[in-house]
Amino acid sequence: MNLKKRIGQLMVVGFQGLEPSDDFLKFVEEWGIGGFIFFARNIDRAERIPQVVRRLEDAAGGPIFTSIDQEGGLVMRILTSGSPFPGAMALSATDDVDLTRKIHTAIGREMRALNLNWNLAPVLDINHRDNPGIGARSFGEDPERVSRFGCAAVEGLQAGGVLACAKHFPGKGHARVDSHLTLPTIPYDTARLESFELQPFRAAIRSGVASIMTSHVFFPAYESTPNLPATLSKAVLTDLLRGKLGFTGLLVTDDLEMGAITEAYGVAEAGFRSFMAGADLLLICHDLDRERSCAEKILDECRHNPDVEKRIN
Repeated sequence: MNLKKRIGQLMVVGFQGLEPSDDFLKFVEEWGIGGFIFFARNIDRAERIPQVVRRLEDAAGGPIFTSIDQEGGLVMRILTSGSPFPGAMALSATDDVDLTRKIHTAIGREMRALNLNWNLAPVLDINHRDNPGIGARSFGEDPERVSRFGCAAVEGLQAGGVLACAKHFPGKGHARVDSHLTLPTIPYDTARLESFELQPFRAAIRSGVASIMTSHVFFPAYESTPNLPATLSKAVLTDLLRGKLGFTGLLVTDDLEMGAITEAYGVAEAGFRSFMAGADLLLICHDLDRERSCAEKILDECRHNPDVEKRIN
């Protein structure tokens, strides 16, 4: 596999419309893109998804990750010809962990029937009433409850045949601004973070979660560089998650086109920094030019720094 296609294996990208455009498919073929994300904008009838997946796989030249945010409740991308699954807080309110596991097994099986193999769920953020973006997507306001129900969701999805993804590490439930718009800061010390925010992720790792998604949040307890998001922080992604918590699965960024990233960095620069900080897969959900620029940035860095290609390999 040539260097460009090894770089393409780092990318998880989105496209516009019900069918990928010719330009998008040329990009996929040129770089051997390894992963894709589906949104409601890409799906009119669920039964068409396998056909689109085959086109992407043919262009990529091999097996691909096919991901989706199918959390249930407020966040579902399959809105027609799919099941209306309940969300995290509704399931938590039943106080039935086994039901939560069964529901997520059903989500996984429905996804696999559509050739989707990776659910970017569950949310393991611990909710706070002032958080503008989590709310009913969370299993609750208590770390023990979020851990129990979150692990049931992970186990259910993976029993259903798809990869689960615990998000958003190290936990953004107590952020007071929306990272889609700007960079939040969670100012707690390490003792608080390790007994509260990290608890569900630690439990998910013990349960064998296949992947974890980063958060675009600044954690000064772990990162000394002012306003450096966790997504770009080696102290968070490598030292904390890999080193201290012992996670060995896939580490994917949250969407690098969100405001918390783009207000201070270009998508290409952020993608390169995140990769070198420890991320395995770079999620860019919307714009083809930004997706291409990120791949080209990493290729260019390989020409100047042998450590970049070493990490790719």
